[in-house]
Amino acid sequence: MKRFCFDNSGFSNPYQNMPEYIPHYQPIWNEVRQTILSGIIGTTKEIYDEMCLIEGDLGNCIKNNQDAILLEVGDVGWNFDRYLAEFNRMRTVHEEYISEYSHSNSRRTICLNDLTVIALAKTLNVPVVSEESSAAKSDRHRRIPDICDAENVDHLYFNDFLVAIRSH
Repeated sequence: MKRFCFDNSGFSNPYQNMPEYIPHYQPIWNEVRQTILSGIIGTTKEIYDEMCLIEGDLGNCIKNNQDAILLEVGDVGWNFDRYLAEFNRMRTVHEEYISEYSHSNSRRTICLNDLTVIALAKTLNVPVVSEESSAAKSDRHRRIPDICDAENVDHLYFNDFLVAIRSH
């Protein structure tokens, strides 16, 4: 059973700031890899493809454990019909903030790929883990934490995720 949905930034940003080749950070990444292997982390195809660009042992773990991470539309093991309905509803409700529709692919606002992971988290009733910051009350932009807030989906940063896996 999934307990967390990850945006790529939930792994890639901490990985850049705390590289696994530095001995001090190795225990963190060992724990993250074990958590991936446990099957409690999920994501969409769009985000999984981004995650596959992560290098090193973490990237290899992600690539070698696609079945443990990826929830694909059409797989019978989860309610993908509900996910598609959530995604399509969110796409309509938040259309004015989606970069592909109204902002010439601006990185300052939510994109469709990011919306997929929020819809997945809402479907599974689990938090989204990302390192994105809020758009801070912008009238024109929304980012992952803002859409999570609007959709009543919990948003965690990587450090919050570490605390959550250690306390369970």
